[in-house]
Amino acid sequence: MAQRVIIVCQKTTDFFIGTLEYHLQQGGWAVELTSSLDACLKSIDSNRPQLLIVDSPFEAHDRLMDMLKCDAKFLTIPVVQLVTSLDNWRKKMRILGETQLYQPFEVKDVGNAASDLLNAAIGGGPDHRVRLHVPPEETWLDQANDFAARLFLAAGLPEPDQVKLCTAFREALGNAAQHGKSNDPTPISVEYVGESGQVSITVTDTGKGFPWAQLVKQAQDALSASRKRSAEGRKGGLGIMLMRKCVDELNYNESGNAVTLVKYIGRSSSSSQQRALAGQA
Repeated sequence: MAQRVIIVCQKTTDFFIGTLEYHLQQGGWAVELTSSLDACLKSIDSNRPQLLIVDSPFEAHDRLMDMLKCDAKFLTIPVVQLVTSLDNWRKKMRILGETQLYQPFEVKDVGNAASDLLNAAIGGGPDHRVRLHVPPEETWLDQANDFAARLFLAAGLPEPDQVKLCTAFREALGNAAQHGKSNDPTPISVEYVGESGQVSITVTDTGKGFPWAQLVKQAQDALSASRKRSAEGRKGGLGIMLMRKCVDELNYNESGNAVTLVKYIGRSSSSSQQRALAGQA
């Protein structure tokens, strides 16, 4: 039986979409085109596809991605996003599919991405993985935190732990926005992973990082850490201690520009842990 793919686009009569449909059909895919959010959801319910291809100009793009990556019944469907304008793409928070193709790209690139995702799906992975690109502006930082709160709820975290993890995540986002490269349009990268027994969320910025290990080692408490950095003409320190109190693990990469927050589900840690994760920028 042919593998089934739904292409969600603004206009099903678009020349490129028609060419893409033909190319995929020649590759053995059963292709359905739709320009309606409701029609897409009904089609998924009636005959579940092995892949979704979502064109970024589709007017309900963000709503669809929200549903696909937050609702458990859609999580196993991989998504390829076709991005027609990188500048527009970076202007707002984006919930990402498994693959993004940025123009200029060729029709064969979409076919190759579809095949790669189909093969990757066979190998399995975490129960729930979501990636975000978040512009370093307060509006989008808050929106990302609101979306993450729904992920934490769906994961089954008790309400007090949801609040703690949201607090730590918002602090991590604020730090990334503050310490990332100035005037760099590159969004902050966020990756959420939910699996049996725990959830984690990683925030990565494009800055040079900071000597977090030295800061924590020298700090006797949150206040002294903050005072020390302030005296040296630098900001931060207090937020690290806040995050440590809110999560079960607080892990930095070696350079200090990526932090992973971990919260256990159904078990408690004896103490917060903090370690360098070399090579996970």
